[in-house]
Amino acid sequence: MSEERVPAGERRRQAIAAAIPLFAFSGYVGTPVSRVSGELGISQPYLFQLFPTKQALFLACIDSCQDQLEQSATDCADRERRAGRVVTLDALGREYAELIRDDVVLMFQLQAWAAARNCVEIETLCRTRLSGMIQLVTALTGAPQRDIDLFFARGALRIVRSALRMPMPDTLGLDEVGLFDHPPRTDQHIPAAKTERVADPLFLSAPAETE
Repeated sequence: MSEERVPAGERRRQAIAAAIPLFAFSGYVGTPVSRVSGELGISQPYLFQLFPTKQALFLACIDSCQDQLEQSATDCADRERRAGRVVTLDALGREYAELIRDDVVLMFQLQAWAAARNCVEIETLCRTRLSGMIQLVTALTGAPQRDIDLFFARGALRIVRSALRMPMPDTLGLDEVGLFDHPPRTDQHIPAAKTERVADPLFLSAPAETE
């Protein structure tokens, strides 16, 4: 099949699909464009007609990955509503936890964040898409900002632990991740707060304050 017989739009989608796993496991710097063109069976000059630079291809891969994450959250919310349930952070988190069982999705997110450290354009897009994801989850659940922050913090921790192949327990208190390593000073009066452990199978448990 010649390169010209496939519409450019379809070739772009194919290039992104081929590039994401290559970038995921070899990184932005470590993946030459020739590997992507070779994977597709097209010439490197033709690939540069589709994407003028490797950076342009990588940015398109970031958008594709984030589109998948957003679509997954939206689909989950639609299923919950059709079942007559309120859309919760727990439900979205379980969906996300299943999604990142795919090593490609997991590792590409890590590679994108790593590449953002040395490229303003990649940093800007990663930041914009993460902000958009936060806004989407907030709109879908109506959860307060504190819960949204904890949701994404626990999600980031799950990504790291999954990438390192560390076990992820169903529940994990904040004192177990080092936030309460040091006991409070005895000369300070700290009001006692009642807390209860809330089972959170999506990422970790977090202590919920009660009156």
